[in-house]
Amino acid sequence: MPASSLLLREVAAALKDQAVNGHTMIKADGKKLQAARNAKEVSPGKTLTQEGLVSMLQAEGVDIAERTLQKYEATGKVPRSVLQTIADVLDVPFDSLLAADQAPWWIPQPEWDKARNSPGMLLQAEMAIVPFQFRKQDLAALQAWCVDRSPLRIRLVHGKGGMGKTRLALQFCRHMRDDKGWRAGFLNYDLFQRNNEQWDPLLDQNEPLLLVFDYAESRVEEIAWLLARISSAPPFNIRILLLARHVGDWWKVLKSHRVCGDLLASAALDVDALRPAIPETDRSQSYNDAGRAFSAKLGKHWPGTMPEDIQSSLYDQVLLLHIRALACLEGEKPAGEKAILDYLLSRERRFWREQLEVRRLDATLHAAVEEAMVSITANGGKKTPQDGMELLNVLPSLKGRPADVLIALNNLMSDCYPGDQWIEPVRPDLFGEHLFGGGLTSNPALKGAVFAEVRKAARDRKGRV
Repeated sequence: MPASSLLLREVAAALKDQAVNGHTMIKADGKKLQAARNAKEVSPGKTLTQEGLVSMLQAEGVDIAERTLQKYEATGKVPRSVLQTIADVLDVPFDSLLAADQAPWWIPQPEWDKARNSPGMLLQAEMAIVPFQFRKQDLAALQAWCVDRSPLRIRLVHGKGGMGKTRLALQFCRHMRDDKGWRAGFLNYDLFQRNNEQWDPLLDQNEPLLLVFDYAESRVEEIAWLLARISSAPPFNIRILLLARHVGDWWKVLKSHRVCGDLLASAALDVDALRPAIPETDRSQSYNDAGRAFSAKLGKHWPGTMPEDIQSSLYDQVLLLHIRALACLEGEKPAGEKAILDYLLSRERRFWREQLEVRRLDATLHAAVEEAMVSITANGGKKTPQDGMELLNVLPSLKGRPADVLIALNNLMSDCYPGDQWIEPVRPDLFGEHLFGGGLTSNPALKGAVFAEVRKAARDRKGRV
């Protein structure tokens, strides 16, 4: 297919002006893109072909095909990482390509690609591979909470990793947006700004608003700022849903904030401990449903062999039941939490080796991929291609490797763990923690690199606050 001619402003228009399905969009703004054209010495009458834009991106280490750009054009979706690279290539600030009223929330809904994506991604809540079930009562309670006449309500839902908090909240947001007409979504922490300029126009609107703070225990300052801002806004329906693993020190700190303390001590607050999603009598149904869903994605026969320990309290964490179903699909029968997570890690490692072979890279690089993903998971992902390259340059196992190998690995991990960032962390969280803990235990040399990255991320975040 010949590359079609696109003005830069047409690229922007094609990519839309709002967040949809978890992707950040370029704003169609002629003045801002005029600056971009000037930066690249492209006159307003000239065109930048898809081929030209692809070449510019590839020169920055982003292995992107014309068909991918055409998909962005057709769907209006572009990952934040690619948008960031476009801004870098055009020599304009990232924020200058965003709509002024860009809503800092989203409802993620990625698509799994068998050829490129990690098998562990099948288990992510955002993928919604396994049908939503067994939480209708919880969903109904959240819906009733929304229609309460109070102008502001806050709800903390806490429970162990793998219990289904994120999946429940995603289903809830989609229902309130699609069926009830609410503005609803998860806070996009990369777009979230603690200033009135961003939030005044969003809070001045009359449409009801549902905001979800995932990983609330690590977002105390953002929550405190927004609750203080909302408390001074004109009253209308606002619902704040906080998701966390536990009620601990972070909660005490949040309640100690002057404005937050008043709100969190009032009748506006509800606190719920999330119960297990699946009654023991229904575990076999959930197990079979997961197995059939994975079977359809992977093109493998579902044997339906039940685990001997199906009634164990281990499966209160529904994620472990679903990993067990994935293992059954491949003829494996791990028993116990560690064995189940070890199975998924071995499956992930096999996938890394397959991807290295497809790209004709040295098979010994699989250790470097694991090192990289341990660090990336510890740091919550890598936002840009440059961030990925910076990490690869400090990993112990990659010392002395040529630049083209590092670029190839950077692209491989971006393909295997895609999302709004250049490289997303390994998820679900329970599995990511297993990878992280095992990686540091078995590879002491990696600790220095990982914790240097953690300290750097903390400094960067502090600088943005």
